[in-house]
Amino acid sequence: MSPADALLDLLERERRALTRADFDALARLVDEKTRITAELPRAPRPDPECRARLRAAADRNARLLQGLRNGLAAAALHLADLRAGHPLRTYGSDGQRLALSGAPGAPIRRA
Repeated sequence: MSPADALLDLLERERRALTRADFDALARLVDEKTRITAELPRAPRPDPECRARLRAAADRNARLLQGLRNGLAAAALHLADLRAGHPLRTYGSDGQRLALSGAPGAPIRRA
C-alpha cells in the first residue's frame, strides 16, 4: 500500500473516530499519521485524482475536528455557567430567551 493510500485509509478511520467523539481512537492515530506523512515526500507523487481525494478527506476531517472543538467549548461554557449558579436558559414560543425556574445553583431534579 502506498503512503497516499495508507493516508486515505487513516483519514477515513479518523473521520469515524471524530464522528463518534472517540478520543482514544484519535490518540492512537497520531503516531501512525505522523509516520505516514513523513513518508509522503519520499514516495512517488500521487496522481491528481488521489491528491484530490486526500485534500477532500483532510478538509472534511478538519471541519469535523473544528465542530468537535466548538461542541466541547460550548459544553465547557455551559458547565461553567451551571457551576457559577447561572440559571438554565431556554427559548420561549416568541423566540426570546427565558430562564428556567428554580433558584440559582439549585439541583436539577428529573422525574
